[in-house]
Amino acid sequence: MLARLRAASERLPAGIRFLVIEGHRSPDEQARRFALYEDRLRRAGVSDPAELRRRAGAFVSPGEVAPHCAGAAVDLTLVEADGAKLDMGGAVNGHRTGDERWCPFDAPGLSSTARDNRDLLAWCLREEGFVNYPSEWVLRGPLLGTHHRSPRRRLRTHMTPLRTPSHDAAA
Repeated sequence: MLARLRAASERLPAGIRFLVIEGHRSPDEQARRFALYEDRLRRAGVSDPAELRRRAGAFVSPGEVAPHCAGAAVDLTLVEADGAKLDMGGAVNGHRTGDERWCPFDAPGLSSTARDNRDLLAWCLREEGFVNYPSEWVLRGPLLGTHHRSPRRRLRTHMTPLRTPSHDAAA
């Protein structure tokens, strides 16, 4: 995974880098987080066991399938060179603070800046085989499939152009 993250980071525009929020979690920690979110949903009135599991699983993977427990997932955001976080349109793990509406990658109502930043994060990582958990903008692990689109056309107007192999070869 580290080699893929390094390769993905080379796709970022100058002055932007990844900030790793979290990687491996123990099975006990994953189970604790899942149970905490289930408890929160119960307090909000969700009582059907199947619905409870479905809704909790939208934000926290059940321990038996959680990629964090296998070391196969990482939560990332983008920061400037000085460490200032870029606007991603919502907090990392917003489901913990009751801010779920901004968690989905394609959340409606995002600013164009937040949308572009999410697209950039997704594009850089997708090129190295990573995909996001669709209900969270935070990217996960090197799995098959995609849930995002290329940011190239919109980013060209207001960001440093993305480096491509053809630009690198010409340099």
